[in-house]
Amino acid sequence: MNGMIILGSSKARYWSEEEQDLKEIQDALAIAYYIIQTQMTIPTRSLGSEESPLFRVWIEATRQQLEQQRQWNQQLIHNIVTIMSDQTRNPLATIRMGIEMLRKRPPSPEVLTQRLDMMEQQWRKLNDINEKILQLRTLKCDQNSLVFQSVNLIAFLESFLTRYQEEGAAIASRRREIKTKWPEETVFVNVDINCLKKILQELITNAEKFALPHTPIQLEIQDHLETDSNKVTVYCRNFSHHIPPKHLKYLFDPFYREQWTIDDAIPGIGLGLTIVKTLVEQLNGTIDVICEPTDSPDFCSIIFVLVLPQKSLAK
Repeated sequence: MNGMIILGSSKARYWSEEEQDLKEIQDALAIAYYIIQTQMTIPTRSLGSEESPLFRVWIEATRQQLEQQRQWNQQLIHNIVTIMSDQTRNPLATIRMGIEMLRKRPPSPEVLTQRLDMMEQQWRKLNDINEKILQLRTLKCDQNSLVFQSVNLIAFLESFLTRYQEEGAAIASRRREIKTKWPEETVFVNVDINCLKKILQELITNAEKFALPHTPIQLEIQDHLETDSNKVTVYCRNFSHHIPPKHLKYLFDPFYREQWTIDDAIPGIGLGLTIVKTLVEQLNGTIDVICEPTDSPDFCSIIFVLVLPQKSLAK
């Protein structure tokens, strides 16, 4: 007999990567089981026959998947065009205006220096966009060069945060308090150091850009000693504008940005979290995002949940 495998939930929930993988497996099993049953029981029946209810269901499901993929592709193209236009228009206009002013009237040495500095600043913005895109493209190629080693996560984070805050002391957007909460035990993770640095850099930079004014960023480590689990979880929390739950799954998509970030002219092209997710997967870890409500319906607590493999624990 033919059958169907149904995977679902009676309540709205966020599906983990493992559960999404299970869904893909059940899709493949359902189709494979149907094809096997058809070939075994009625060898002469054409696969294109529409007499079987299951086959019609499969056709409809396939059509819906293709339609969803088409819509996703269209949205991606729209995001790329919108973001690239928005983020490059002002720097290009500033550079062009500077060139025209230099051509019209030779400036004094002091004014020349000011204008060149202004043009260089805008050039750096354009270069940062280009570097971000190139970084995403080359991440997969760099996977074989990763060097895994046992790292004291607490000591690593404290050293990283010290350097990060020292380097950003002169930058207004980075003068934000970062609160930490560590376990008493020393926690080790099995990671590539450079990869972990990039992940933390992107996560904290993202939190600083989108956090509400005068609110801290919070970092917490959970070592799972009580569950004897071979993993470590790092929570990165900031308070931000409310994000609808159905939008959370898009935050890791390339070139995706919430409309309020565009309206508020917050710089960025929507690749930081995409890079984070790719790097985390290369470390054999996972990353999810949770939105917790606050007293105000306009704001929420955004929590990125980073799970890393644990090699050993020293007590």
